[in-house]
Amino acid sequence: MALQSILKRKILVIDNNIDFAKYIQSLLKPHDIITYIATSSDQAIKIVQEKIPDCILIDYMLPFSTAISFTQKIKEDNLLKNIFIIHLTNNDTKEAHINALNAGADDFILNHHVRKKNKKYL
Repeated sequence: MALQSILKRKILVIDNNIDFAKYIQSLLKPHDIITYIATSSDQAIKIVQEKIPDCILIDYMLPFSTAISFTQKIKEDNLLKNIFIIHLTNNDTKEAHINALNAGADDFILNHHVRKKNKKYL
């Protein structure tokens, strides 16, 4: 493996909406970021353990396993706890924001900021 590919930033996007995940991937591609996509928390855990991304962007309303429980699982693992986790959501309530941060999320971004291609968030 070339040194250049080792040094690239890696981001995992977790969203059951594959179109939105691919949209985020398209925003990151010009910045030479390796992007992995998972549509479930089970799939995401496997990718996290294998690839150890620098950052995880996760849908706050992920079905079957909430972003909260996923974040807690990552932050409780000594090998993975330093991965930067950002919750993406349409839920603009103070409670959702606090819940995400209390679970260990490093940031909380509203989806409409991503859709506007506001790259300062990414």
